[in-house]
Amino acid sequence: MTPRPFLLRLLLPFALIMALIVGICGVAIYWAGQRAVRVEQIRELDNLTALMRQWIAGSGETISAHREAQLRSAADALQTRVTLIAGDGRVFFDTHGSAHAMENHNARPEVLAAREGQSGSDVRTSRTIREGSVYVAKLLDPTNPGGTVVRLSYSARYWADLRTPAWTVLAAGVVCALLATGVLAGVLLRQWINPVRALAATAQRMAAGEWDVRATPAGAEDLRFFSGRLNVVAAQAQKQLADLRDQRADLAALVDTLPDPFLVTDAHRRILLMNAPAAALLQLTAEQAVGRTVDAVVNEASVTDLLERLTAPTTNPAPEPHIHDPREIRLTRDGQRLVYQAMVTPTAAGGVLLVLRDV
Repeated sequence: MTPRPFLLRLLLPFALIMALIVGICGVAIYWAGQRAVRVEQIRELDNLTALMRQWIAGSGETISAHREAQLRSAADALQTRVTLIAGDGRVFFDTHGSAHAMENHNARPEVLAAREGQSGSDVRTSRTIREGSVYVAKLLDPTNPGGTVVRLSYSARYWADLRTPAWTVLAAGVVCALLATGVLAGVLLRQWINPVRALAATAQRMAAGEWDVRATPAGAEDLRFFSGRLNVVAAQAQKQLADLRDQRADLAALVDTLPDPFLVTDAHRRILLMNAPAAALLQLTAEQAVGRTVDAVVNEASVTDLLERLTAPTTNPAPEPHIHDPREIRLTRDGQRLVYQAMVTPTAAGGVLLVLRDV
């Protein structure tokens, strides 16, 4: 299973959290905005109701045709609905409906509050015009709780322009969240992800032996510090490798000057070192032998048998106890029989050192 990109794994939870925050904040802002609009509408209707009450004072529970026309004209100009409710709850005038067809209004919340001497208000769907409405009601005569109630209201068709749709608030929040996510993604790419990828590529090349490469300090301060430390490690490793190559060259030059043939193997019987006399005796070059097993490059049975008895104790439960003591082996070269004294010494790494002395 291919893992998801690091940036996606990092930003996806952030984006989900941002979407949740935006949703909650959007709903809260929209609700608070709607509430503020309703409060403002109620305050405005309260002022209009006070003016309307003074204008129709003294009309009682009847209203003339002339006054009725004036009320309808004023309601249209103010974009409000005017309702007059008699003391028994009967509606005897309404600018947006037939007063005689309306039910008793004394049970309406705003009317009940008005008859208690308050400025009653409510927000609900009107049963008459089938629209959401904001209501404010007051007594025509504040000293007569059982008298006429003047009620004004805004319907949805008139206060629609006063509210902002919820989707616009949420859309604005989503856009802001996307912009914030984009900015965060850019910062992460520039400060962390791209520099980390570059560091990983440089470290991989160093692990492959390219100690001459260097990491370019980039990104956040911590990454720049790490790049500097990595470059220091690479420089030290490069110097140590150069020293080892020099020491190996010096060692090779030294061992080639020794007259006795010798070779060194590891625990797996791979040849680690061989001098020139040993290469000439075994009729090969040191480059051909180093890194390969003794069995693959040495065709002398007396030499391979001697090494096997020391380096393979698991296959030989009773190895010779003094295998490192001098042994005599015979080789034939160009028709001439050569006798060598073989010294085999185990090394600390599990290999052996074989020295052949011409006797």
